Formats: sequence, C-alpha cells, structure tokens
Amino acid sequence: MILLDVGDARSQTVFKICRELKSSNRVQRHLPVILVTSKDTASDRYWGQQQGADGYVTKPFTARRTATRSAQVRMIGHKNKVRATNR
Repeated sequence: MILLDVGDARSQTVFKICRELKSSNRVQRHLPVILVTSKDTASDRYWGQQQGADGYVTKPFTARRTATRSAQVRMIGHKNKVRATNR
C-alpha cells in the first residue's frame, strides 16, 4: 500500500506520481494507493479517483480511520481480483 500526501503546493506532482504508478506495467500498478489530504469536497474526491487513487483519507486523521480505509481498499482489491479470475 502506498500513502501519498497531497499538499496544495505539490498536488500536481503527487497526482502525476499516482497516475504513473497506476499506469505502469510493473508490480506497483497493483499496489493500492491512498491519497492523504486536507481537501474534503466531492469534487476533490472525484479528482483523486480520476488520478487512479484507490482510497482517500482526509486530514486530520486517526490511525483507526486510516486502518479502516486501508482494510476497505484491500477488500475491494481482493474482490476485483476474484472477479477478473472468474471471467
């Protein structure tokens, strides 16, 4: 799992990293990417999804909330792998 911290000044760089990770043919493509940010609007979440992020956690956050979101992302990833295998 990869956590990327989206700060205002470097958000485009972080989004570029996310897109590159998800579009590569390497192992990283299959690692879940979670964006960590203070932005919490629906459009911010949508933009993060469009960049390839698998999850989105807003600041300030707790370890419990991050662990819960991480578990959700892993569960979704597992279900997607099972679906792809059954096709």
